[in-house]
Amino acid sequence: MHVLIPAGGRGVRLRPLTNACPKPLLPLGDRAILSHILDRIPAELPVTVLVTEEVAPAFESWKMTLSSTRNVQLYVEQPRLTGLNGPVVALADCIRDRAIDDDLVIFMGDSVSPFRLGEFLGGDSRTLRLAAFQLPDLRDASRFGVLEITDEDLVLGFEEKPAAPRSPWIFTGCLRVPRAQLGVLTEVGEGSLPQMGHLVERYLELGQTIEVFRVEGAWQDIGTFSAYLEAHRALAPGAVLQSLAALGNQLSGVVYVHPGAHVAGSTLTNCIVGEGARVENAQLTNCVIHPRVHVTDRVVRDSLLSLEAELALG
Repeated sequence: MHVLIPAGGRGVRLRPLTNACPKPLLPLGDRAILSHILDRIPAELPVTVLVTEEVAPAFESWKMTLSSTRNVQLYVEQPRLTGLNGPVVALADCIRDRAIDDDLVIFMGDSVSPFRLGEFLGGDSRTLRLAAFQLPDLRDASRFGVLEITDEDLVLGFEEKPAAPRSPWIFTGCLRVPRAQLGVLTEVGEGSLPQMGHLVERYLELGQTIEVFRVEGAWQDIGTFSAYLEAHRALAPGAVLQSLAALGNQLSGVVYVHPGAHVAGSTLTNCIVGEGARVENAQLTNCVIHPRVHVTDRVVRDSLLSLEAELALG
């Protein structure tokens, strides 16, 4: 089995957070989003991360932080002359160029799942299988690929970003593709269809059975600042928040403070504070404070504060 992680998204909706950092390498707590994904994959499995040429150096630097026991390779995507690209195109090119002839599992590089790969790999290994997540609010499903699922946990239907969703169950982008089905993936890639959902649709058109793994717990598609913030909620346990309150801080919403940061006498609402940052006597709302930044006696809203600049979020 081989694991492929498309990580070439530009993260436009997350700017300015992604101005200088690819979305999969944004810090989530004290490590990159991509490192959290890697934690879910057994160390003995080969992993290939698909990246674009412009951000490849950043991913090379990230690779240097990994254990020497991890078999992680980078595949640098080459844009098609047609200009029509996307994760499925990149996956097809990677399979062809690397001569991959094995069962695959695809994880998207910008979403964080609460399950480990071993939990996902149930059912018949010769059958397609995808991970589905139930959104709390049906109206939010219009931003995703929406699944109709049978009582037997099989995919009955799929619709990409419907205006009027019929189901709260969405495709997370996690997909198991048996070796015998790789040809369909490369066929769809040659058609320059940019979305993973088109791949699911094509398998259904061909009458293929697709099993469903129902995700339990908190799944996050980190495409917006609010989603990025929410992904930090579980990383700030109550004991940490209590210790911050003991330093005269008032906290509300989702607040994550890196263990190596110092925050005192401040009011924080929906904020992320990076390693080595110092925040004193400040009022911060909807802010990201980069590592080593000092904020004292200030009121700041909706901003990214870095050593290089202060930029508006949203």
